[in-house]
Amino acid sequence: MAAHMKGSRPSGRSMITLEPLSEKNFVAATKLEVSFDQAGFVAPNVFTIAESKVFNYLMPRVLRRGRKAIGFALYGQDPETERYHILRLMIGASYQGRGFGREAVRLLVSEIQARNGGSCPVYLGVAPGNGRAIRLYEGMGFEATGEVDGGEVVYRLNETKAARMSGREA
Repeated sequence: MAAHMKGSRPSGRSMITLEPLSEKNFVAATKLEVSFDQAGFVAPNVFTIAESKVFNYLMPRVLRRGRKAIGFALYGQDPETERYHILRLMIGASYQGRGFGREAVRLLVSEIQARNGGSCPVYLGVAPGNGRAIRLYEGMGFEATGEVDGGEVVYRLNETKAARMSGREA
């Protein structure tokens, strides 16, 4: 677990790492913005950070490539449903289109599996018009559940696929 708190990097060649939000990376995280065409799909990082401080089960993560902050993510285990959700994932506008989003999902799923102590499904929500995100998540094995939460379509990565993605066979 300690390795996942310092900077997640599952086995293999990872282009990026995940770091817990801290005083060292806070400013860099707040300055990141998505591309103009995605601005309506992702909440600003300042809002996401505030959410993580109000709801203490949420885990904010800064995505780094080397020493540079390139994205931001938020996940947590819903205390009511006990489901693990990736609530936010954003890649800074100048870093998009390089595979960092896909790698970030792999790292987040791996960290969730480690936190859970075994394989578990992972959920996320996508705005219906966000075709780029839908293609990414469906291409990684997430499937629409038929649920809608807060206007977003809920997707699920089952335990087997999550375990395989994180290198932990179910």
